[in-house]
Amino acid sequence: MNCLSHPVTKLGPRLFLVLASVLMAGTLSASPVPPAPCLALKGQLVSLQTQHKKLVLSYEATPSAKNQKLAAEIMVLDKKISETAAQLDSCENGPPLSVAAFTAKGIRSPDPQIAVGHKYFAAIDTSTVVFYDKATMQPLSTGFAYPQNPIGVSQLFQQFFVKLDKQMGLPANVCDSNQPQKNLTNTFDPAQPNKAIPGCIAEAYDTRILYDDVRHRFWIESAVRNSLWPCGAGAETETSSDPDPSDPTQAKCHADWNASWAHRFIVIAVSQVDDKGEEDLSKPFHQYVLVDDYADWPQMTVDSNYLIVPPLATLAYSQFQAIEGATPIQPTDSIYLVNSHGASNHPTYMVSSNGNRLLIFALRPSANIFGKPVLLKGAGINLGHLVHLRTNPVFRDGKIHIASFECTHQDAKKGCTKYISRIIRVLVSLTIDGSAIKALGPGSSGFLDYAIGNGPGDLWSYEIPSIEVNAANDIVVVYERAGRDQTQLEPTSVLYSVLYNGESVISAGAFLKVYAGAEIPLDPALPAVVDLGGIALDPSDNGLTVWMSHAYSNQGLYREVLGAVKP
Repeated sequence: MNCLSHPVTKLGPRLFLVLASVLMAGTLSASPVPPAPCLALKGQLVSLQTQHKKLVLSYEATPSAKNQKLAAEIMVLDKKISETAAQLDSCENGPPLSVAAFTAKGIRSPDPQIAVGHKYFAAIDTSTVVFYDKATMQPLSTGFAYPQNPIGVSQLFQQFFVKLDKQMGLPANVCDSNQPQKNLTNTFDPAQPNKAIPGCIAEAYDTRILYDDVRHRFWIESAVRNSLWPCGAGAETETSSDPDPSDPTQAKCHADWNASWAHRFIVIAVSQVDDKGEEDLSKPFHQYVLVDDYADWPQMTVDSNYLIVPPLATLAYSQFQAIEGATPIQPTDSIYLVNSHGASNHPTYMVSSNGNRLLIFALRPSANIFGKPVLLKGAGINLGHLVHLRTNPVFRDGKIHIASFECTHQDAKKGCTKYISRIIRVLVSLTIDGSAIKALGPGSSGFLDYAIGNGPGDLWSYEIPSIEVNAANDIVVVYERAGRDQTQLEPTSVLYSVLYNGESVISAGAFLKVYAGAEIPLDPALPAVVDLGGIALDPSDNGLTVWMSHAYSNQGLYREVLGAVKP
């Protein structure tokens, strides 16, 4: 098959693209810390209240002609008490929003996400993106390279699809590269498969977005597809509108189809910058393609040196072996890239799970820019409970922070009636020779396994958490809360909580968005329902403000809400 060339040389002298080839070949423990912020505020408040009580007693015992000075001191103390109490309330119950919550325009569900730049930010679902001006908090109406905003991701890549389709070498009666088909669910005659096979690449889906703070660029990544599948062992000849590439029995195929015809690709769009090196959305995005069979459910992460893109969610797991004692352990969950903040003198970490075990892997770049990255020997940690991952973890200051959630109450007829969310923090490092990962688990200094929502009598369901760690090492988690128990039925709202640096107790959940309407949406663990939330740091204040994006129930449908908080 004719494929587009690898565009790595166009991405800048220090920006490398790591392809899938390498991928294919409530317990709390903390190190001693200064007095925790909330604890310190509590102490200040008690001290101020004690002083206030003494002054009031003195005031009452002093002749009125001489208590004017005491009255002034009491007024000053009253103000300090009020300010300290407000700070304590913010510390314990979560800080107020620094950007008021609003519903994204033109964005649906599933998979709400967000990327935040210096001048603009983008909200996205699995197939649509809308760019906002941070100065006005409104979608860009001028100065945008494309006529529509929001813009469908398939539309964003439409002209690129034309070029891609011309290079695929498909028969003309399968794919008219000048007019890529928009509908991939056309029927066909199995006896004469070339007459009406949906063959052109024309659809983008499972879109991801991030902002590259170092280069001031937005990166958009999507899986794209035609619907051609060669017949493999055990494959059926019937059609399927969205076959599962990991299950050959579901693949749409026919014996006459050429096995070299395309399956699925990953496409990438990257915004441009102006003469000052600042983000510029008035110029069309550069677009690239990565070629890989069954390239599905893409991921991205970026640091100061690399853009890392493995096209597959279901990787060749036999190549990933975590070491727990002397026993190799293979992942049974998807492998997630870890977003990296701060210095880049570390490998690119990845996490997955196998039952109760959290698995951590890493990639080292090759000394040769075009060479395969080196997969390091992984580490496995037994957490004593199931690890269910749904979103990218975060690396900062030698620690990987992970958001996980699990079902704790299962009903035979109604499915899961309660989820809890978890914050897991693991210290990671490399062996002296740099060939393997070391990870410190339960009982180790700095390890954290914090459950949200498993208190006695708590019937709420806490679902699909996303995690971010700001420059002050405050952990922000955004998540859905629903009532799925018969005695606690309630549609899905979106909440956020903050675990302040040095604290041992997370703030109470504060509402980002309360549900609207009475309908109970589907369980998020079901297919084709919300399975991701978005969260990102704001580069404008050096990564202190955290932007959040998640889905709430609006008349029984999921809608995307956005907002920001500065702990």
